[in-house]
Amino acid sequence: MDTTRDLPLAERTAQLQQSNIRAVTDQVATVDGINLGQGVCDLPTPERIKQRTQQAVADDRSIYSHYAGIETLRSGILRKMQSYNGLPASSVDEVMVSVGATGAFTTALMTLLDPGDEVILFEPFYGYHRKLLQLVDASIRYVTTRGPDWAIDFDAVEAAITPQTKAVVVNT
Repeated sequence: MDTTRDLPLAERTAQLQQSNIRAVTDQVATVDGINLGQGVCDLPTPERIKQRTQQAVADDRSIYSHYAGIETLRSGILRKMQSYNGLPASSVDEVMVSVGATGAFTTALMTLLDPGDEVILFEPFYGYHRKLLQLVDASIRYVTTRGPDWAIDFDAVEAAITPQTKAVVVNT
């Protein structure tokens, strides 16, 4: 069996491209610049975190955790969401840890949306959000915001909502 040939990807992924923000990150790296466009940490990992990570591996705590993340981490996130963000979450069962925003967004779309479900997307938008909505075959309804304050026109949001609207993407 020839395992060296590339297997084709699903047709629905053909339109996915590297995000513009990642392309900028790559260009900044080529000139040893400072990236102000993406949440890339250029600080060294704190020694305490390195030591705790090494200890977790030594203690055989490097196996699969709960699908939503380690409960102590979810508890800490829940407390922060309640006290700092003022969100009405009341249980660690409402918190899920992911390895990044894009992965979490993709998982949410795949979990919540069926092909044809309508989603409201505010303009301007993060291009990858639109690409992923297209990937899951969502029907996108756009609501435009305008500078300089980018305030949401809630009358426009209400006008965009139909019985088929299943989600609103809010990105800050």
